Amino acid sequence: MNIQHLHYFVVLAEHKHFARAAQACHVTQPTLSAGIAKLEQELQVQLVLRDKQFIGLTDFGTQLLNSADKILAEQRNLKQQIQLATTGLSGQLKLAVVPQCSVEIMPKIKLFQQLYPQVRVQLHVMTNKQICTALKENAIELGVGFTDELFHFPQLQSFKFSNCQRQLAIVYHQSFTKEGPKQAVLTQSKSLTLTDIKNMPMCLLSQTMQFRQTIDRELEHLGIDLNCVFETESLHHLINAVVHCIGVAIVSLNSAKTICDANSLNYCVLQDITINETGLITRRKHQTVIAEKFIEMLQIRKEIGSEPAK
Repeated sequence: MNIQHLHYFVVLAEHKHFARAAQACHVTQPTLSAGIAKLEQELQVQLVLRDKQFIGLTDFGTQLLNSADKILAEQRNLKQQIQLATTGLSGQLKLAVVPQCSVEIMPKIKLFQQLYPQVRVQLHVMTNKQICTALKENAIELGVGFTDELFHFPQLQSFKFSNCQRQLAIVYHQSFTKEGPKQAVLTQSKSLTLTDIKNMPMCLLSQTMQFRQTIDRELEHLGIDLNCVFETESLHHLINAVVHCIGVAIVSLNSAKTICDANSLNYCVLQDITINETGLITRRKHQTVIAEKFIEMLQIRKEIGSEPAK
């Protein structure tokens, strides 16, 4: 079986469009179509339903896709092992993080690239469910996300971060505190409760995101309704809303410190709510050499445990 043809097939299944898949593979559309046709001839089954365009995968195509991801992952891993033994580690680390996790990932990426300068890091922002699905399908190598729902994905495991702050904070612009007595409370204390801020105009991440769902569950438990005036799936736009005094925002304490330094904003710690535990999420099997080296680096620095969390 030609590995390149298998790669064409996987990319086509991902893009569901022949022209876009060919562009992603850096080949012409006829080359990609011919490669998939040869794969079908070799296996003597139809893999792709097509007319003048992609329609979908056959049952055989779906079955092959489940195995093809693992085959290509093993091939990448073998290449990395050979490179490590000859010219040094090179390739790509695909890493994903959830918005508002309690771990600063950039210092870890910087250190890793200092150790392995030939490795290119590709960072994605995903929901927790998207991270778990992408790991399961070998679309990424590692994820930084919330670990409380991993029981839905028995193929995955997590390593607990050692210095993980789970506290939340309110981020606000100094001008916002002058708009009335409700807002003035922000400058009167270094820490607040959800009750203190319940009537303030609030900017929040979307309800589809687990960080927001954690907040909503705690609000329901306390019987508090926040005055949400702005929602977004983008942390950039969330902070931009605060900069323009649309309202205040709830973020992780780690994020608050970084955000305030970069945007001339202020923050107060929230006393009565914490986010779920954040961990480094990995596959139990079929781990790439590059991912193993990233895990090893964190373990040597004692930033994660030496064994997966129970």
